[in-house]
Amino acid sequence: MTFSKIIGTGLFTGYSPIAPGTAGSLLALLIFIFIPEISSVCWLGVIIVLFFVGVYCSTQLEKEYEHDPSQANIDEIVGMLISLLWLPKTWIIIFAAFFLFRIFDIVKPYPVNNLQ
Repeated sequence: MTFSKIIGTGLFTGYSPIAPGTAGSLLALLIFIFIPEISSVCWLGVIIVLFFVGVYCSTQLEKEYEHDPSQANIDEIVGMLISLLWLPKTWIIIFAAFFLFRIFDIVKPYPVNNLQ
């Protein structure tokens, strides 16, 4: 497997036969929960690096699959991590953030739907 497939598919969660975007968001949630407390600045740095690496990996996956392939779910992972960035690590907030992120990612309300 190539680096782009490993990262771009969120450690292969993008190959989930059911809801690959949700699987990637769940991976981000688990990473957030199980990574020890680090500062918001460190998380922001991780997210920025993951964003740019994700753009590269998704571009590589588009060459193999098609435009915006469902397997490329690194965007859901980065988006979920952004959603959690400055929130307290309490179960209710974490699960509310996950639920709301998935709803907004699926529905894509205006004007976000124009960016897709």
